[in-house]
Amino acid sequence: MLSLYSGRSDFVLTSAALAGEIQKVAPHPVKVIPMQILPRMPSGIAFRKDETDLGDALLLALKEIRANGDYEKIYAKWTVLPMAMEHEPGINLATVPQTK
Repeated sequence: MLSLYSGRSDFVLTSAALAGEIQKVAPHPVKVIPMQILPRMPSGIAFRKDETDLGDALLLALKEIRANGDYEKIYAKWTVLPMAMEHEPGINLATVPQTK
C-alpha cells in the first residue's frame, strides 16, 4: 500500500477478503475491482472418516444457511462475496463442478 500511495505502483493484487479490509482502514480512498484472475478452487471442512454424523450435521447446517439467505449475508458483511461457493455443498467433492 505504501508503494501505491507513493505513486510507485498503479495497483495491488490481493484476495477479496484482504481487499475489503484494506478498503475499510485505508488512509486514502481505495477502489476495489473484483476480477476472476485465478481459477476458483473449492474449500472444505475436514473431519475423521468415522465421524460421518459430524459431516452430515455440517452439510445440513451449510445447506440450511444457504437456503435461508444467511450464507450470502455473512459473505456480504465481510465483503468477500466473490469467494462465495457457487455450487451445491456436498461431501468428498461429489457436487463440485469439474473444470476443464
